[in-house]
Amino acid sequence: MPLLKGASSDYTTFLKYNAQTLPAPAVKSASAGAVPRASIIGTLTTASAVAIKASPRTSVLKNYEAVVAAAAEVVASLYLPVSVLTDVFIVKYNTSGVAQWATTIGGTGSDTSSTLTTDSTDVYVSGFYTSTGVVTLNNNKTLPSSSTVRDGYIVKYNKSGVAQWANNIKGTGDNRVYGHSVNSTNVYAAGIYTSTEIVTLNNNKTLPITVGDRDGFIVKYDATTGLAQWANAISGTFADNLNAIATDSTGVYVSGVCSSSVTLNNGKTLTDSGLFIVKYDTDGLAQWANVFAGGIQVQAVFTDSTGVYICGQYTSAGVVTLNNNKTLPASAGDRDGFIVKYDTTTGFAQWAASIAGTGLDWPFTITTDSTGVYVSGQYTSTGVVTLNNNKILPASANAGSNDGFIIKYDASNGDALWATTIAGTGVDRGMYLTINSTGVYVSGIYTSTEIVTLNNNKTLPISVGNGAGGAAPFIVKYDTTTGLAQWANAIGGTGSPNGITADQSNVYLFGYYISAGVVTLNNNKTLPASGAGNYDGFIIKYDASNGDALWATTIAGTGSDSVAGIKTDATGVYVIGAYNSPTTPVLLTNGS
Repeated sequence: MPLLKGASSDYTTFLKYNAQTLPAPAVKSASAGAVPRASIIGTLTTASAVAIKASPRTSVLKNYEAVVAAAAEVVASLYLPVSVLTDVFIVKYNTSGVAQWATTIGGTGSDTSSTLTTDSTDVYVSGFYTSTGVVTLNNNKTLPSSSTVRDGYIVKYNKSGVAQWANNIKGTGDNRVYGHSVNSTNVYAAGIYTSTEIVTLNNNKTLPITVGDRDGFIVKYDATTGLAQWANAISGTFADNLNAIATDSTGVYVSGVCSSSVTLNNGKTLTDSGLFIVKYDTDGLAQWANVFAGGIQVQAVFTDSTGVYICGQYTSAGVVTLNNNKTLPASAGDRDGFIVKYDTTTGFAQWAASIAGTGLDWPFTITTDSTGVYVSGQYTSTGVVTLNNNKILPASANAGSNDGFIIKYDASNGDALWATTIAGTGVDRGMYLTINSTGVYVSGIYTSTEIVTLNNNKTLPISVGNGAGGAAPFIVKYDTTTGLAQWANAIGGTGSPNGITADQSNVYLFGYYISAGVVTLNNNKTLPASGAGNYDGFIIKYDASNGDALWATTIAGTGSDSVAGIKTDATGVYVIGAYNSPTTPVLLTNGS
């Protein structure tokens, strides 16, 4: 079972009376009928414990019964167990930031979380792990021992944190699930693998022996049973990467970089080495495949009702020819950024745009709404960067350092509608985007010895992390129509966001930070000092309308910890990440 609260607990509660610790009775879990595991513990905190007074003549049994009788009034804390190396955690908080349950994926080696998704009833997590023995999850589910390097995994939990099924990708070498996407009744997982033997999945499905150093893969699973429905490989002559995936009602789109021409199924091919995007239908048949030479990295794939978009980096001494008479210009600097929109049915490029400074230019994220397409990232340029439609990005604020940007494009033709920057005196990046009906939100990092001036008279303060040679996380809300900043917040200390998500009323920022002292947020909210010399994970909930911090909490082991993903629903917030705490369990503090 996961670590649960209340009558459905799956932990041993320490009840204290007159400085004496009394063992809790063995109470069966309401959700699985299992006796709580002694290795997963909870404790009554000073703030939440019910004060129970008894005379010296009262028997220990009566004292004990009194504690049990008062348990309905007690909110017990949750812990993550000791983690010798790095383990994966999954935690649910309610809308007030109070932890409801927690569970972990802990092999004997280091384990990583890549992606978190949810649907109406379930939670899916994926990543990769290393373990010389079987990895025990809750609800009698397991992952087998990994290869000597690492294996990929995908696990389904219900929204009470109970594992429903668990699958791995196990070649003889390095195997990783970089991402997954849920579409109706199916789950698609994508990543890379290395194997000198055929890779056996469940349900009699397989992946072939890898051709080069590593190959890309995509596997479709039935969301209910976890049974593999089909599996495909992208196998160039050398090392191939498949690191982005998205779905719509008609199929699944995967993107990455291939090392040579590749023969796919259904008579489709990737005709050259370079950056690629392939669409498969729900039966696993390739519908179209595009590749362009000069593509270095795909950073994101995104679908909406009008098309599929990719963004990333490319370098080319000449014009890059896409299909459908669309092109990207020769790159201006080390690497230029690009965004391309394709028709989902034909795979024809609809438009293409570049971000071409004199140095390194790198879009990180795409999102869309009914009015346009938003891209954020970083760029470096000693001069003005000319976009299309007479829009520009100014020269970088500090020569040799990169500035963050956010650009809105017209979804129909790719015309830039507005562009704005985050420009401190050091390194600045617009790393993540999310959107709701009231605005578009960008998060990233910045470094500045001076106040950073945004548009619309909004600012970010001098970054605290600058003096330590590090960058500080930020979040800014922009009006989707005008691009004007509505509010801006910084998180003191050194660290980075790992993402941002929004519902209609709130925005959640998450990542990691390090700080020798308390980090002061706005609205009288704080983050505590982090562990000595180590990063702690953080989650902050903001009011979307004005940027006020509503609550903040941390994942703070004795080693380094990070929050990697968040999804929300009407009942709360689902969180994944990785933590390291070799000496003590990790208390999950409530948001405050």
